[in-house]
Amino acid sequence: MKKTTVLILTLVFIMGVFGTAAAANVSIFTDVTPDHWSYYAINKLYKDGIITGYGDGTFHGDRNITRYEMATMVASAMTKMDKADPENKALIQKLETEYAGELEQIGARLTKVENTINKFSITGNIRVSFGHVKDTVENNAKKVEGSIWSSRILVNVTDKIDENTTAYMRLGARDCWGADDLSVTSSWGPEIPYVNIDQYGIKYTKNGWDYTLGKQGLTMGQGLLISTGSDAEWSNQFVGLTARGKIGAVNTTVALGNTTDASHLDYYGNARATWMGVDMSAPLGHNVTLGGTYLSHKAQKPDTVNPNWAQSLQAEDMWGVNTSIKVAPHFSLNGEYVKSSYKDDNQAYTIGALYNKGKDTLMVSYSDVERNAIDPYNSLGSALCSLSGGEGFFHTDWWTASMMKNYTATRYYYAHQMNKNVYYDIFVINAKVPNSSGNDLEVFGGINYNF
Repeated sequence: MKKTTVLILTLVFIMGVFGTAAAANVSIFTDVTPDHWSYYAINKLYKDGIITGYGDGTFHGDRNITRYEMATMVASAMTKMDKADPENKALIQKLETEYAGELEQIGARLTKVENTINKFSITGNIRVSFGHVKDTVENNAKKVEGSIWSSRILVNVTDKIDENTTAYMRLGARDCWGADDLSVTSSWGPEIPYVNIDQYGIKYTKNGWDYTLGKQGLTMGQGLLISTGSDAEWSNQFVGLTARGKIGAVNTTVALGNTTDASHLDYYGNARATWMGVDMSAPLGHNVTLGGTYLSHKAQKPDTVNPNWAQSLQAEDMWGVNTSIKVAPHFSLNGEYVKSSYKDDNQAYTIGALYNKGKDTLMVSYSDVERNAIDPYNSLGSALCSLSGGEGFFHTDWWTASMMKNYTATRYYYAHQMNKNVYYDIFVINAKVPNSSGNDLEVFGGINYNF
C-alpha cells in the first residue's frame, strides 16, 4: 500500500478541498502540527468525516494503511459524491470498483450493527372519517339512512430479538358517533368504543422465507377468498402459521390456522373457520401476473342455534384464480374468480382497475357474489369491505350474507397523498341484491396520518 499521506492527497483532490483553509490553526491530531504541509487537508477531511484518526488523538500519517482502512475512507467520500464534478465522480467510481470487496464487507457489518441498534420500532395509523349510509334494499330486516363519524387507531410495535427473529404486536382502537339507527351502534353490533391488542406473535426469516406464528392478518389471492386482519375489531384475525417465500420465480404463501372472533360474529352465532391452503403467483413476462389459490375451509359450529348462521360457511373446499395486467405505466387491470365445493350458488368474481401516479390512487371494482361461494365473514365481500383499509360498513351484506342472498357491488376508491405522512381518501360502494328493488349506497371520506 502507499503511504497514508499520499492517499490523503488523492482524497483531498477528489473532495476539492485544496484552497479551503481551516478556520484556525488548532491541531486536531497531536502528531499533525499547523506547520505540516498536509495540515489543512487533514483537518478538512476530518471535519468532513472522511478520516477519523486513532483513539489516542494521533493520525499516524507515516505508516502504511490496510485496504479496509482505505475502503472506509472511500465509503465516506462516496457519501459526498453529489458535490463532486464529473471528473472527480469518475475517480470516486474507480476507487469504488477497486475496493468493492472491502466495501461490501463494511456494508454487511454496518447492516448487522443497524439491525442491533434499530431493534425496537413503533409505527401506525390514525384515521378520522365521516360517512353516510342509505340502505333501501327490499325485504331487508331494517332499512336505514344516516351519517356517522368514526375514529380508528392502529399501533404496530416490533422488537428484533436477533438477526432473524422479530416479535410483533398491534393495538387497535376505534369509536363512532352519531346515527344510532345504523347497525354499527345497535345492541348486537361491534363493541364501541373498542380497544384491544388484536395482533401478536413471532416472525422468523431464513433463506428468503418469512414464517409468522401468531395472531395476524391474512390475505390470499386478491382477497375474494380470504382477507382478514386489516382493521381493528371489524375485521377478523387469523391465528396460526403462515410461510411466505419463493419457489423459483413463484411467490408462495402457505397458511394453517383459524380465523378468530370479531364482535359482529356474535350475532351470527360465533361461526368461525379453520383454514389450510396455499397461494401461488408468478409473472408472465413483464406486464402480466397470474395466480392461483386453494383453501380447505371448515366452519366451526356456532356457539348458539341461530337462524342467521350462514350456510355458505359449510363449504369445505374453495379455489380461485387471479390475474393482474399492467396496461400502461400507471394503469393496471385486476380480476379474481373463485368457486366453492358447495352444490349450488357457488361462484363469485371481482374485476377492477387501478390507476396510480404520483400522489394519487384511483380504484374501481365490480363484484358478483353468489351466496355459497365464499365465507362471508372472512373475505373481501365481508361485512366490512377492506378496500379502503377497513372503512365502509357494507350494511347490505350484514343482512344478505346472513340471510343467504346473492349480491353485486360496485366500489370506488380515491386517495391523495398530501405529504409524507398524511393522506385523505374517499370510498363509495353501491350494492344490490338480484331480483330485489332498492340498493345500499354508502359514501365515506377520511383523513389518515401514518407514523
